[in-house]
Amino acid sequence: MTPKPIRVSTRDALLAGAQAVLAEHGPWAPISDITDRAGVSVGSFYNHFESKDELFRAAAQSALAEWEDYMIRRTAALDDPDERLCARIRLMGRMSDIRPDIAHIIVNSGPRLLAMPPGYSERAVPDLEDTGDGEDADPGLRLMVVVAAGEKLLALRLQDPSIPAERADELAETLMAFLGTDCAEARRLSRLPLPPEPAT
Repeated sequence: MTPKPIRVSTRDALLAGAQAVLAEHGPWAPISDITDRAGVSVGSFYNHFESKDELFRAAAQSALAEWEDYMIRRTAALDDPDERLCARIRLMGRMSDIRPDIAHIIVNSGPRLLAMPPGYSERAVPDLEDTGDGEDADPGLRLMVVVAAGEKLLALRLQDPSIPAERADELAETLMAFLGTDCAEARRLSRLPLPPEPAT
């Protein structure tokens, strides 16, 4: 018996279409490019979103949430907040290897979309508060520094695939030291084996 096809809601189809367009062209493509990808009419678009920016923002944040869920699952077994944060920085630098589709969406979205609420999730804040000398530092500012550096490396690796994944380890070492972790400890953490892929 042939299984019935899974029905995708118009909103989900628009989000998927917007993610595909973001990954390939960035947020400057016309609405018709998105609706063509989604297989819906422009009129249907306006039943769900007020503007192209609103849709692109939702699409970018949905992709980002998917990546954050992946990192949280992959590092869930790490009890030490320094080790967990360092591993997540190293994984972000490897996003172009692990999930190139999401990497292109994140880089092409940039602060224009991801700086808007909710933007990067505050699920990272507890680790930033517990890392190094985080007691006296603003975790929001620390998050901005980590995200900006990670996005820059990600953009460079997408532009030049010859840049090795180990650059993410070097970045993690630098950022952990910046956040207040002892330099020798930052180096050790950045050289540990990464946690295995989470079970699907």
